[in-house]
Amino acid sequence: FADQEGLYQVSSSLIKIRLFDEIFDMIVPIYNPQKHGPYTGLNILQAYIDTENHDLGMALFQRLHAVFGPEIQEYLDYFLTKLNKLES
Repeated sequence: FADQEGLYQVSSSLIKIRLFDEIFDMIVPIYNPQKHGPYTGLNILQAYIDTENHDLGMALFQRLHAVFGPEIQEYLDYFLTKLNKLES
């Protein structure tokens, strides 16, 4: 499932049923923003927030911002707010 749509669908399903370890074990190691697009990355970012992993979440946020910037700005703004709440 290493194509863009397949990886997105699997990550979305795992997020919905809150299987975070599976996301970290199966999705994170193969995720490449340029190859797999922004939405799988946003799912991973949600998993980091749900597991309160600020540091990895912020690192991924910065990668997504650098690669996609304005294309997903609304989503990035939302996730940055969530990440900032974790830090406080």
